[in-house]
Amino acid sequence: MSGARAVCDVITAHRAGVCTLPEKFDETIFVGLRSSPEVEEAIGKFKPLHFPVKFPEVFLRERPGFDCLLGNPPWEQEVVQRHVWWGLYLPGIRGLSVQKMNAAIRGFREERPDLEAMFQQACEDTDQRRALLRVTFPELGRGRTDLYKAFCWRNWQLMNKGAVTGMVLPRVVLQTEGSKVWRETVLNEGLFSNVITLLNTGGWVFEDVHAQKLVSLTVLEKWGDKDKDAIMSFGGHFSSETDFYKGKGLASNSVSVAEFVSWSEDASFPQIPNHPGALTLFMKMREHSRFDVRRSTAGRSTRVGFYHMWRFRPVQGDFNATTDKHRFILDAGASARSRNFMPQRTSTDSFSILALPPGQGI
Repeated sequence: MSGARAVCDVITAHRAGVCTLPEKFDETIFVGLRSSPEVEEAIGKFKPLHFPVKFPEVFLRERPGFDCLLGNPPWEQEVVQRHVWWGLYLPGIRGLSVQKMNAAIRGFREERPDLEAMFQQACEDTDQRRALLRVTFPELGRGRTDLYKAFCWRNWQLMNKGAVTGMVLPRVVLQTEGSKVWRETVLNEGLFSNVITLLNTGGWVFEDVHAQKLVSLTVLEKWGDKDKDAIMSFGGHFSSETDFYKGKGLASNSVSVAEFVSWSEDASFPQIPNHPGALTLFMKMREHSRFDVRRSTAGRSTRVGFYHMWRFRPVQGDFNATTDKHRFILDAGASARSRNFMPQRTSTDSFSILALPPGQGI
C-alpha cells in the first residue's frame, strides 16, 4: 500500500498548496513527489489519516465504505484565539478587563520573542489547516471553520449505501445556514432517521460545555436515492438524565421526508417539544396562511414582502382600551370571517385595521 499512501499524501499536500500535481503521472511519479522536502514537511505537520489506506478491507470490497460509524467529533473551531493562547503563559489574564488584558499580552509579547515566534507559527499552521479543510470540504459554509462540520461531511462520505452513522453534535448543525447543503445532501441521499435533543442543564451531558447548550444525538441512514415516504423521527429536549430515561430516549415526533422538506427552504429542524400533541399543533398552525403570503385570484399562495400585505411596527408601552380604541376591530368578528382587512394610516403615523366589505380586501 506504499504507492496508495504516497498518492493520498501528495493529494493532501496539493490541497494544502504545498505542491502541484503534474498533468501526466503514475505511481512512480507520486512516490517521487512524496519524498520531496515540501511534501514531507506538510505530511509531518498535518498527519493525515487516509481511510482507504488504513482500512483496505473496507474500501476494496464490492460495496466500499463503512456499514456503521459512531462518533463524538470535536466542536472546536480551527482558529487561534489570542487571549486563550497567551493565557497559557499568563495565568489569570482572562479575568482582567479587555483593556488590561490586551496591555498585559502586548507587554509580554515584547519580553518573550521566543513565545511570539511560537504564536506566529501557531497562527500560520492554523491558517494552513483551515485552508486544507475548506478545499477538502467546500460546503462548510461561511464564517469560522467548525471542525464538527468537517466530520459531518467526512462521515457521510465514508458510509456505504445502507449504512448508519450516529454522531453527537451541537444542535445548531440542524438549523444554521452554514450546514444547509449538508442537511439537503443527507435528505437527498438518505434521511435523519432519529434526532434527539438534549439541554445540558447542570452539565449532565458534558461537564465542560455551557449549561444552556443544546446537544443533538443524530442518527443518519444512507441509501443513495431519496425515499419520500421514509419516516424520520425527532424529539426533545430532555433537560436531565432522569427525563431522558423516563422518556426512554425516544423521539415522539415522526413525519415523512416529503412532509419535513416542505416545512422550510433550508431543511432546518424546528424545535418542537417532546410532548403529546405538540407536532399535531405545529401541523395545524401550518395549515393557516403566513403573514408574508397573499392569496391570488386563482387561490394560490405566493410569497411576498411584508409590506405588500402586512406592516409591523413596534409600539412602546401597553395598549389603552380608550386612547388606542382606533387600533382595534370591534365588529364581532365579521372582518375575520370575511378575511378582508386594510391598513389605515392614523394621526400617530401607526396603522390600525379597517374591515372592508367583501370584494374590496387585499
